[in-house]
Amino acid sequence: MRKALGKGIEALIPKVSRAAPMEIVSIDINKIKPNKYQSRMQFDQEKLKELANSIKGKGVVQPIIVSPSGENYQLVAGERRWWAAKMAELKEIPAVVRRVTDREMFEISLIENIQREDLNPIEEATAFERLMKEFNLTQQELADHLGKTRSTVANILRLINLPEEIKEFVSRKLISAGHARVLLSIAGEEKRIDLARKILKEKLTVRETEDIVERLRVKRTPSGKRVARKEKSPEVVELEEELQRILGTKVRIKSTGSGRFSLGEGGKVRGKIEIEYYSLEDLERIVELLKS
Repeated sequence: MRKALGKGIEALIPKVSRAAPMEIVSIDINKIKPNKYQSRMQFDQEKLKELANSIKGKGVVQPIIVSPSGENYQLVAGERRWWAAKMAELKEIPAVVRRVTDREMFEISLIENIQREDLNPIEEATAFERLMKEFNLTQQELADHLGKTRSTVANILRLINLPEEIKEFVSRKLISAGHARVLLSIAGEEKRIDLARKILKEKLTVRETEDIVERLRVKRTPSGKRVARKEKSPEVVELEEELQRILGTKVRIKSTGSGRFSLGEGGKVRGKIEIEYYSLEDLERIVELLKS
């Protein structure tokens, strides 16, 4: 059974018992330093202003969590509230003080953002990569910590390989992570960027983008004519899409027979499954997924 890492803030603030009440203290807001492991790179300024206005009227309802750091404090959780409180020009802010290690601080910050869906896909991928590098974790160990499958972690990490321009598109929600994964199935940075711009210009769906990529791969005979493709049943198409989701790359199921083929055909059906990879590292990733 996969063990999820803590429960975000609940990992720091256990259920309060009468014997050990939770202590909330007021701390000078200028003595608090931002969380150096904050996974989120961008904050919605309009939402921060709304929260600041709410704090002006009602105060900070939920305390932030900090860890002692010399004469100051390191923010562990509640960065939006802290920034909004500063915007509201509060002098002090309610906080719970807990001593945590750097690793715990990073993990709690990451999990809190994931639980609240505060991270965009690129921020999530960057945080995963940093967590693995700083604390020497494998993909499987990270997956176990976060309560995710290894294939999910691997697919998120693949977004790191996107060109910076496409990362920006994803971060700004101009294209989806689904679009980005389709773009990763194309070899060559320029081709990826060209198609990403086409997605923006023509407002293409993920499915339409997949169709374009598939057309780019259609083989030609020596005379230059396209080779006719066999029609696939919806069940086969669905199976292809499921394999692509799991493996994070382009997968094609091909029949050696002629005409339309489906999973429910009578008699013997022969064929092959083609799985694409784009580097030795990508091949090793796919092999590990197939073995797991």
